[in-house]
Amino acid sequence: MPENVVIFIGGVPCVGKTSIAGFMAKELDIGMVLSGDYLREFIRPIVGTEEKYSTLFVSVYNAWKQFGEMSDENIIKGYKAQSHFMSKGINSLIERANKNGENLILESLYFCPDEIDALKHKNVVKLYIYNLNRESYRKMILERTQYTHTKSSGNRLAENIYQYTKIMEYTLKLCEQYGIKTFDSSDYLKAREDILKYVKKMIE
Repeated sequence: MPENVVIFIGGVPCVGKTSIAGFMAKELDIGMVLSGDYLREFIRPIVGTEEKYSTLFVSVYNAWKQFGEMSDENIIKGYKAQSHFMSKGINSLIERANKNGENLILESLYFCPDEIDALKHKNVVKLYIYNLNRESYRKMILERTQYTHTKSSGNRLAENIYQYTKIMEYTLKLCEQYGIKTFDSSDYLKAREDILKYVKKMIE
């Protein structure tokens, strides 16, 4: 096992990132778990109202509006625009963990391996969770208050499944390009166990 391990979990909202990150932390005895959502909330008041950061102040499913009419191309442009800024913070978090020799689990919507150089480190285990089964995914969205986001209803997110699906499809292509392991969470418990087995194997 390396001196320290960083586990980077990607995926759109409600595919199981947060709960699986917590499960992994318990199973692997890793005390530091960070969320990309909280990193974005930290960044927002710092960058303020500068026009070049405006895309950070909308939900990812609405980020396409910065580029004109809603289209598959603009959905991905919006996602990439947000990811461009967020990837810098994610890169710094991973580098900090490695500099200090700390174990870290980081889960994030923003999963663009082409923009995060720190993912090249051998001690970084990368994986992506997805659910392209529309019925199963909608169910996971609407049930999220039962597990992680107890005060945040999934109704608003369920209305934007199309945008999330397009982001998943785009990111899955990136994962294929960069050789990153992906896990289908339409069977959540199986995905959770498969991810744990995979991570254990990678850090042996």
